[in-house]
Amino acid sequence: MNPKDLIAWRCAQELKAGQVVNLGLGTPTLVANHLPPDAGVIFHTENGAFGFGGRPDFYNADSDLTNAGCEPITLLPGAALMDLATSLGAMRKGYIDITILGALEADAEGNLANWATRRQGRWWPGIGGAMDLCHGTPVVIAALQHTDKRGEPKVRQRCSLPLTGR
Repeated sequence: MNPKDLIAWRCAQELKAGQVVNLGLGTPTLVANHLPPDAGVIFHTENGAFGFGGRPDFYNADSDLTNAGCEPITLLPGAALMDLATSLGAMRKGYIDITILGALEADAEGNLANWATRRQGRWWPGIGGAMDLCHGTPVVIAALQHTDKRGEPKVRQRCSLPLTGR
């Protein structure tokens, strides 16, 4: 199992039937692949799906059904699709039990940094709905490898990037 799948598998072990769980970008998008469809966990993606499962095989993928990372998903019985405004409202109003977010950094105080604008001459993604999730969700799990592609630590005593939440 590769490191990202191992992290996603470990995150999946924290989930229980009946929980509504948001899966953010990056490693979190893999979590749904590590639970069977009948596990009873209701996965949510920021772009408007409640009740999806793991990635379908190539021949059953539908380009209109994607997670936040634009990767194909399967809809489970009872799933619901909604517009972005309704999905963001669910995140802000506390309808999500747990969010699993990718992170550029996490620190000893429980802070999470998963966005930046311009750094080292490159543009990075904006904040998106992650700040809403950190504020409106009781449990936030950061799913990240310990080092970045250059070998620099991502788990720090104190985050050096702009904070998303706690």
